[in-house]
Amino acid sequence: MASVATQHKYMNILRIHFSPGSKNGAEYDVAKVNRVVREFGGVDDRICNLFRQEKKYGFQRHNESLPLICSSLAVLRETLESEIVRSSSELIHLHSMPYHEITRMILGMGLPVIRTSHEPMLTCPGWSRFLLKDNAPCTKEFGPGCLVNAYTKCCQQSRLPWNLYDSYRNVGREIREFFPQYKRLIVNSNYLAETLLVHGARLEQVVVAPSPQYALPGGALRRTPSERIPIIFAGRVSRPKGVLVLLEAYRILLAAKCSNCSLEIIGEGSELDELRRLTAHQGLKHVNFHGWVDRKALSEMFGRDGIAVTPSVYPDHFPNVVAEAMLCGVPVVASNSGGTSEWFEHGISGISYDYKSPDELAKVLRPLLEDQQLRLQLGAAGREHIRLHHSPEKTASFYRALYEEVISEH
Repeated sequence: MASVATQHKYMNILRIHFSPGSKNGAEYDVAKVNRVVREFGGVDDRICNLFRQEKKYGFQRHNESLPLICSSLAVLRETLESEIVRSSSELIHLHSMPYHEITRMILGMGLPVIRTSHEPMLTCPGWSRFLLKDNAPCTKEFGPGCLVNAYTKCCQQSRLPWNLYDSYRNVGREIREFFPQYKRLIVNSNYLAETLLVHGARLEQVVVAPSPQYALPGGALRRTPSERIPIIFAGRVSRPKGVLVLLEAYRILLAAKCSNCSLEIIGEGSELDELRRLTAHQGLKHVNFHGWVDRKALSEMFGRDGIAVTPSVYPDHFPNVVAEAMLCGVPVVASNSGGTSEWFEHGISGISYDYKSPDELAKVLRPLLEDQQLRLQLGAAGREHIRLHHSPEKTASFYRALYEEVISEH
């Protein structure tokens, strides 16, 4: 049900996002925020995607299937100016944007600009602050060492010299030129907030926002009994997502005669074949691979009397799968890498552990496997925590107040 705020539709927000041509986590988050501020916040919120295509630029409204290709940055600016006039926009909310010339153009439009950081793109040329070669988070600040790490630690999306130089230059301009001009820098986790502050953002400028969460279809607190208690992993099956750590923790549990469980792997990815091979080589029983499933099937899996585990080694900023599991009432165990376990209060509405330690993961899983009442209690508290702190209504109220504040200041 829409809030009273919908009676006062007077704010017009233009939400701008970089569209790489494929669906990703940032696009999903952008669409969710757009939806909640329109439905529950009474804000006329429009999305347009801006991007660079070789030496040309693209403009695309969110509800249009084909982009408008602009021959130059000047033409893109004229197109965006026309959109601002057409929509009577009072504020620009900028999301992921890896091209400094487009960001500079947006900041020169004469409207207040706030920026959301969905990942460490603003402070990391590789967008991830993760060292693939070490399979570990990067803890260094932006600087010349990033160029060295690109080749020694494989931390960049592309190591072609011109791509690396472009990414490095873009981050440098963000920190030195654009940070002072953003009215607010929005993040969803304290991990990303601290990263921005270390790189020169002002304390009063950085805001940690709730992340709107809708329950999965069919998600409920009722737990369906299973012959074995399922330990559920849902996500990309890769080393950075911690699947090998989880498999080792499961081996430790079985070795300790904790045999009343199964391991359910939901998803696909680069390590799927390796995980299957290791499972067979180690003789691990009751490991089931489900591949990709839709949201309804995922909800049904979470509806079993089990435990959801997010074992990321990669410093996820705020992975939605944790909240989706919590909303289904399943107890959640998540690593402390990045903002992965910031969705809950440790020991009350979820369990956190050291991302490097399969022994610690096995240790925190064991009491949950032995105590159904503890599973129910933790699952119920997790569901309530998400409903209290990340409901669509609460998120819409937060953004409406933020937009009003920034427009008033301007």
